[in-house]
Amino acid sequence: MNEGKNDPSLEDLSAKLGALKAERDLEAQRRKAKDEASRKSGLGAAWKISSELVGAVIVGSAIGYGLDYAFGTSPLMLIVFVLMGCAAGILNVFRAAGVFSYGPGRRPGSQRSDTDPKDPVE
Repeated sequence: MNEGKNDPSLEDLSAKLGALKAERDLEAQRRKAKDEASRKSGLGAAWKISSELVGAVIVGSAIGYGLDYAFGTSPLMLIVFVLMGCAAGILNVFRAAGVFSYGPGRRPGSQRSDTDPKDPVE
């Protein structure tokens, strides 16, 4: 029969197998790098969210303490501004987490109608 002409040689098969193994290894390295980047990105987001919460509480406490010191209203302003700092921190956490996301052309409090043809499609 036709031996040698249509059948791939052992060297050709070995070269193809080597190329496929190299491609598979490269793909595994890319996947590993992507997973590592994703993990680092998640850690960065967690640090951002936690620092926004803590920062808002600290700023509120400092403002409240300063106003108490200036006006002599010992715990009153501190309590008010700590609560306002907590509220601002929680709002920042929600925004960073994507719970409150305002798209282009959208304002806080505006409701989008799915049947309104004038509404821009996002």
